[in-house]
Amino acid sequence: MKERHLQGIGISPGVAVGKAFLLKASKPMVWMHRIPTELLDEEVARFLAAVAATRQDLLHLKEEIGKELGTEHAYIFDAHLLMLEDPILVQGVEDKIRKERVNAEFALQQVISELSRTFRAFEDTYLRERTVDVLDVGNRVQVNLCRPADQFEELPAEPSVLVAHELAPSLLAAIDSSLLLGIAMDVGGQTTHTGLLARSKSVPAVVGLRDLSAHIKEGSTIIVDGNEGLVITDPNKKTVERYTELRRLYKQRDEELQKTRDLAVITTDDFEIALYANIEMPEEWPDAFKHGAKGVGLYRSEFVFLNSPKLLPTEDEHEAIYRKLAEAAGDYFVNVRTLDLGGEKGLESLGIEEEPNPALGLRAIRYSLSEPALFKTQMRGILRASAVGNLRVMVPMISGITEFRQARELLEKCKKELKAEGIPFKKDIQLGAMIEVPSAALTADILAAEADFVTVGTNDLIQYILAIDRSNVAVAYLYEPFHPAVLRVLDEIANRVHSVGENVGMCGEMAADPFAAPLLVGMGYDELSMNAVSIPIIKNWIRTLSAKLCRELVNKALKASTAEEVRELVTDTCEKNYPSLFRCNLDT
Repeated sequence: MKERHLQGIGISPGVAVGKAFLLKASKPMVWMHRIPTELLDEEVARFLAAVAATRQDLLHLKEEIGKELGTEHAYIFDAHLLMLEDPILVQGVEDKIRKERVNAEFALQQVISELSRTFRAFEDTYLRERTVDVLDVGNRVQVNLCRPADQFEELPAEPSVLVAHELAPSLLAAIDSSLLLGIAMDVGGQTTHTGLLARSKSVPAVVGLRDLSAHIKEGSTIIVDGNEGLVITDPNKKTVERYTELRRLYKQRDEELQKTRDLAVITTDDFEIALYANIEMPEEWPDAFKHGAKGVGLYRSEFVFLNSPKLLPTEDEHEAIYRKLAEAAGDYFVNVRTLDLGGEKGLESLGIEEEPNPALGLRAIRYSLSEPALFKTQMRGILRASAVGNLRVMVPMISGITEFRQARELLEKCKKELKAEGIPFKKDIQLGAMIEVPSAALTADILAAEADFVTVGTNDLIQYILAIDRSNVAVAYLYEPFHPAVLRVLDEIANRVHSVGENVGMCGEMAADPFAAPLLVGMGYDELSMNAVSIPIIKNWIRTLSAKLCRELVNKALKASTAEEVRELVTDTCEKNYPSLFRCNLDT
């Protein structure tokens, strides 16, 4: 067979070389049949027994993961356990059994299909990727309904690279880590729980490989490069030797990077930058701290709303989640991003009709301001939780100062109410603005003069600058962080914010890109927030850079005509001034 290179998305760093093990799902066949009225109670009881059995399965998995990786990594299954308590799932299936007089398997299949469609319709990539969790839970219950057997015919018996169309986190948790060299999947994205678990297990993983599982031969040699998002099938001898050496170098570098956890993030000419973590669950904080995070730059509060898609979370539910987060982080601050949903089909609790272009419609702060009762409930929950920690409020998709002032006015109103009720809260809690649209970028100085802090969300900002929908495969290739227009806007934001004496932060994926680091240092970005595993790498880069040389690089990059020219400038500058650092990151 001829060597074949497949470009995907790296979701867990590292390099794996081994034999491919093709995971074949053995899902139960589901047929619909009518249940006699007198047997409906029995059918419901059978379904509830399967739910109870699934709960025990997940609790066992959580316990095993806790033993293997530590309790801080077992939280992933809390979301799965919550689904088993959600009336949308449990009551929904029971109602369908009774009202339509159908068997439990068919009713469950219908409800899970409806829920998965809800999640797939979300504009936000992170939320769409929760579909895997919904299907994982549903399939586990289905297995317990149909037959008390393992849901897969066979698992690896020797160290292998696991190849699958899709891999549920519960299955990954059940596989002995010593048998996992790497993972390659047809589908998936950066924020899946499968990816989080793979990183916790230190297993290199690449997703988004389209149809790899349909074409690879069982037992053939495969290489997984989680750093570059590359998979090589049927590699020749020379390629195998090269990647075997890269794997050794990567492990060596990773061990060295972990030693830098407590070192300051400062350039050779004394420009200091703070590195924070993006997280989605309170239980992620210990891992972020282990990697050197000095705070949480982005906590996505959408999780609170998605626990029950048909019911709005109460103030107590908001407070409970944020309090847990504040207590976990201790003295470190946490930026809680307020609701960043809207315009997506299927989230019944929000009551928004499907929009033709949700990215430009009623979403994020626009939606929150249009529903002041909902916004107040979330704000009060954050304020109450702030009594036990250093929480900060971060408002998404601000397009101008008027929206920010309205958010500030509502926050102050909530403070007065809580004070009158005798409920404690952090009186000087900070309110920040996210710069994610061009209008905010061009008025960043105005926003920074009134906001307590400002953070650039590059994922959305780049899409709005270039008019690119990253989730649209037909145009996703045009999404280019190094586009001259993007660099000019980012530099303009930093200059405007600094002109009023404030710091500027960034929490998009660009913050985790090592080759973007020299540009961001040169522009003067004071804070960068990213996935925890990237923090040691970015720290290593920054500690080797000269801010003066980086500014000179930015001045040249701002005159470039294409993204390719910018990348060449970064490559040439790093290769000339930081050869050892440059080769290390290229090779590993």
